[in-house]
Amino acid sequence: MLIAPELQTINETVRAILQRNDRDVRIVAESDYTETTLSGDSILELFAAGVPANEPVRSLLAEAPVTNPYIHWLISIFDSLHDGVLIADQNTIIRYINKSFERISGAVFSEVVGRYLLDARPGARLGEVIKSGKPMLGIRRKFGNIEYLTDMHPLIINGECMGGVTIARDITEVQQLQTKLSKYHVRYNELLRQFNSANVSLYAFADIVGDSARFKATKHLAEKLAKSSLPILLRGESGTGKELFAHAIHRASDRCNEPFVVVNCAAIPDTLLESELFGYAEGAFSGAKKGGKAGLISIANRGTLFLDEIGDLGVELQAKLLRVLQKSEVQPLGDLQKISVDVRVIAATNAKLEQMISQGKFREDLFYRLNVSQIHIPPLRERKEDIIPLANFFLAKITHPIWGNLELDEKTLMILARHFWPGNVRE
Repeated sequence: MLIAPELQTINETVRAILQRNDRDVRIVAESDYTETTLSGDSILELFAAGVPANEPVRSLLAEAPVTNPYIHWLISIFDSLHDGVLIADQNTIIRYINKSFERISGAVFSEVVGRYLLDARPGARLGEVIKSGKPMLGIRRKFGNIEYLTDMHPLIINGECMGGVTIARDITEVQQLQTKLSKYHVRYNELLRQFNSANVSLYAFADIVGDSARFKATKHLAEKLAKSSLPILLRGESGTGKELFAHAIHRASDRCNEPFVVVNCAAIPDTLLESELFGYAEGAFSGAKKGGKAGLISIANRGTLFLDEIGDLGVELQAKLLRVLQKSEVQPLGDLQKISVDVRVIAATNAKLEQMISQGKFREDLFYRLNVSQIHIPPLRERKEDIIPLANFFLAKITHPIWGNLELDEKTLMILARHFWPGNVRE
């Protein structure tokens, strides 16, 4: 136990407590040698609260019983802070540092409390703040591998500067988070590039071969309609190039830098197609991915959604697609929230939709929504002038340096020109 004469200053007593690590202090009266015991923690808390450092230690006998519970509460708050706190009085004597300040700055409570700032922390600038009464912000410091910023503020009470406080903030953690964020950003850009490469138009109108008058008129109409955001219905037999036209329309539109998402309605069963088109929330059904999944309609937002073989879409899905076209919103499976979307729809079919409507296999209202602009792509037998240019185009694609330039002889060209081409350009 530490024995302190009653006339010993509070500051001297505090330093003695910290040096000897005594938890109790016996205060001895000089007149009659009577003794009173105070806990060292109480004295340290009162010291942190700002009791005069040069007052005799006996002055604490009246303070401790009344003030200590409230001070203890405040000190506990300071010690729970993630940022470091250092408090000094108007004489620049350090009154208190919290545990975070020890961690961030390397200062040790027992070595600095009760000492003058510049003695305990050479280079400390809080004394300047206390003298000027003006704050000092964003001072960069480093301790070992920890970089930290300090903000220093004067403690003004009744117009008088009674001391100052330093707030230390560890920026090493922030820098580590920034490094992680930078790595995630690089990964995000990489995934975005992969995503964009998978959802881009591959063909322009210049890639579509055909010089016949009828085909040139079809291309001209498609180029004009590409500039609008109206839905387009591409009609024509299988193999006429409906998907190529869809790619070219997107590339020539104002949405060319946004996603171009292709959905083959005939290739995916309706039970799967619904979740693929509209997406789903987490837990929407057994086997649903954690976190849910974005639907193809949402992925195509601000871009173009190409629905190939629209005639094979089930009637129930037709109703949901109609809502997307009417309301410009999509509701993922199992989700109560609706998502606003801005999607241009291009649909394609070789089916006789009018006949399907009369049979109840295709919704009439959806047909009207899709058929705002219709482009009919003629079959190859109706534009025979394009057969030879197409044949030469495909022949050029398979030319090999070893073979040299290949040409079709006249007899072969005649056979190609006479052929009916039921499979059209694909054949």
